[in-house]
Amino acid sequence: NKKIKENSDSDILYKEKEWTKVKEKIINTEGDNYDLKRKIKSLETKIESENASKLSNCNQIALDAIKKVKEELRSVNNEKNICKDIISNLHEKVQDGKIESQLNATKIYKMNMDITKE
Repeated sequence: NKKIKENSDSDILYKEKEWTKVKEKIINTEGDNYDLKRKIKSLETKIESENASKLSNCNQIALDAIKKVKEELRSVNNEKNICKDIISNLHEKVQDGKIESQLNATKIYKMNMDITKE
């Protein structure tokens, strides 16, 4: 049994840097909430399908960013849209498998349900 190393300092710093980039893009772009939700849903669906058979290999940064984007949307008055290049960037990282961490299917399912409800 190979143990996955959790929350190493470099991993946390990397996630913070990635989120800062995502947040800057959100702040600097205009768009509507519907478009943002559609893009988030699309990314989550891609992550879910790519990890259906190997749930332990998933890009946690993408999931964390999605969560923070949703929090950001709730906390700001004017809604922002996440740029296509950020979605592409996160999706490429998922494909490259640069970050590996454990994930259970219910987490993605719940996030999808949260977006659908809003």
